[in-house]
Amino acid sequence: MLVLLVFGAKRMPEVARGLARSLAEFRKAKREFEKELTETEQDKPDQPKKD
Repeated sequence: MLVLLVFGAKRMPEVARGLARSLAEFRKAKREFEKELTETEQDKPDQPKKD
């Protein structure tokens, strides 16, 4: 509702597309980051646990 007041009805589709693209880019970056973390953990040699 606030978006409608701020941007107006004519710009709503444009704003929605921009938001969807941003969300998709964020999800892609998150997946890549998680993949990198997983690969780093797998490549790291096992260290003995400290008790």
